[in-house]
Amino acid sequence: MVKSYNLENMEINRSKGVLNSLFKKMFSLVVGRAKVLPILEILGGVAAAGVIGFASYRVSIGELSPGSVASCPAL
Repeated sequence: MVKSYNLENMEINRSKGVLNSLFKKMFSLVVGRAKVLPILEILGGVAAAGVIGFASYRVSIGELSPGSVASCPAL
C-alpha cells in the first residue's frame, strides 16, 4: 500500500517521530533511575551501619555477647 501510493517519505517521517518519542521517554526513565539508585544504595548502607552500630552498642553494655551477634539471633 505504501509503495503503491508513493507514501514512503510519509511513513519514514512517521516512524522517526514515533522512535524519537520512544527514545525521549526511555531516556527520561534512565535518568530517573540514575537519580534513584544511588539514594537506595546509600540508604541500604546506612541501614546496615545502623544495625551493626546497634548490635555493637548492646555488646558494649553487656546485653549481648559477640558470639550471639555473630550467630544472628533476634536482637
